[in-house]
Amino acid sequence: GEQVRVNVRRFAIGRFELTAAEWFACADAGGGCYEGATGRRRLPVADVSWNDAPAYLHWLNTQAGGGTTLVSAGGAGVYRLASEAEWEYAARAGAQTAYAFGDDMATLGEYGWYVGNSERRAREVGGKRANRFGLFDMHGNVLEWVQDCYEPSYSGLPTDGPANETTSCSDRVNRGGSWYSSPQYLRSAGRIWYTPSSRSSYLGFRVARTLN
Repeated sequence: GEQVRVNVRRFAIGRFELTAAEWFACADAGGGCYEGATGRRRLPVADVSWNDAPAYLHWLNTQAGGGTTLVSAGGAGVYRLASEAEWEYAARAGAQTAYAFGDDMATLGEYGWYVGNSERRAREVGGKRANRFGLFDMHGNVLEWVQDCYEPSYSGLPTDGPANETTSCSDRVNRGGSWYSSPQYLRSAGRIWYTPSSRSSYLGFRVARTLN
C-alpha cells in the first residue's frame, strides 16, 4: 500500500480506548454526552458517533487534570481526537510491519480482539498485550474515530501530523479494526470511514492530548 513519511509533533494518547465508565461520568454529570451510548464499566464505550465525541472532550477539558490515563512525555494541553497520522504512529510503536508485533497473523490474538476470538462482542480494555509504547487495543476491540476527513489517497495531505480537514468531510476516518473485523482490518495501516453521524456497537474512540 501507499506509504508516506510524516513528522509527528509531541502529543499524548490514551493507553486504553475510552471506557463506558468514563463516558457516562460525563453523561451523569450533565456534561452533554450522548446517553444512548453502550457499554459498561471497563468495556470501551460504543455506539458513539464522531459528532458525539466533542461533548466528552469538552467536558474532559473542563475537569481539573482530566480523567483519562495517557502515555506522554509530560506537559499539559487540550484533550481531543488523535489525527490519523498520530494514531498510526502510536499503533506502529516504531514497527514498519503489518502489526506492531510483526507480520505473523497467528500472533494477533495475543494483542487484540477480532472476529476470530471476540465471540462477536467488545471486551474490557487492556485485556490483551500492549504494544511497545504501552498502548492497549490498538489492534481490534472497537474501531476508533480520528479527527481526519477521509481521503482515498494520502497525496497532498499534511506531512507534519495534524488532521486533514481540508475537504468537504462527508466521511471521517476510523482506525484499528474491531471485535467484528477480520485480521487484515486490524493492520496498523488499515483504515475505513463512516459518516460523522454513524453509530455502531463496534465504533468508539481513544482520547489524545496536545502537549505544550
